[in-house]
Amino acid sequence: PLLPRSTPPNYSPPTTGQVYCSPGPLAAMGWGGGWGKGGGGGGYNWRQHTQASQDPSVQNAIRERIERLVHDPTRRSEVVTDCWTQERNTYKMYCRMYGLAMVKLGRGEWRLEKVDHQANPFSELLEILEECTGGGEMPARDLLYHVKHSEPDLWKKLTVKGINNCSERKLMQVEDEVKEFFDVSPDWRTLAPKGFFEKEYAKPIRLSQTQHWSAVSSTMKAMQVALETARQRATGGKATGNDMFCAFGGRRGSSLDKCAARVLAQRDQPGYKHM
Repeated sequence: PLLPRSTPPNYSPPTTGQVYCSPGPLAAMGWGGGWGKGGGGGGYNWRQHTQASQDPSVQNAIRERIERLVHDPTRRSEVVTDCWTQERNTYKMYCRMYGLAMVKLGRGEWRLEKVDHQANPFSELLEILEECTGGGEMPARDLLYHVKHSEPDLWKKLTVKGINNCSERKLMQVEDEVKEFFDVSPDWRTLAPKGFFEKEYAKPIRLSQTQHWSAVSSTMKAMQVALETARQRATGGKATGNDMFCAFGGRRGSSLDKCAARVLAQRDQPGYKHM
């Protein structure tokens, strides 16, 4: 059966390219039927899963509870039960503010715990990275997953910084502190010790027809010999053992001298000069 239509207040007929969809009774239960993109008018409020409570009474009660734990020298932790969505996010906000770790025990059950702030958690995280890779790079998610399941004390310290899951997006929220100890890939998916990505692998050099002709020409000849050797050993199939898997195009019609001259001519190109 068709659902009864209900016209919202301040309704204006849709213009060309717009479609009016009535919220209906399902919208009252929080399912679909919203206005515009994302169901902003009467749809489900997805942001409640990430936002803290805006109710002053809830905020004051949680803040006072955390302050009592912080100022009580006889207690190290406290368990919070029946804690969901916005209330949970409010606890996370104040725990981060007061330097407490918030560890999940079960559904709706969390433990608020004091942690040692003497050592920087990112310094300890760097030590774990170097132990795992020998000083190399490592996916950020793999490193955080390893710490979460193998280093509980360090994970508690990271939760104080807002890193409560293994997503690299949590690291982006504390970018300045992370980059103090790590080099980070542009997409934030890879971490490495400081200075690892700053190694210089190549740089442009100035070539001169008079000074570098013999060097460029001999280099081109050596490359031609290497390619011919590889061409003879290529099998065209998947590499197994000592076989080589190579794909070659047609032979170049230009001589090596012309190739060398073309390389030297690049120094006059605008792109080379800009580089």
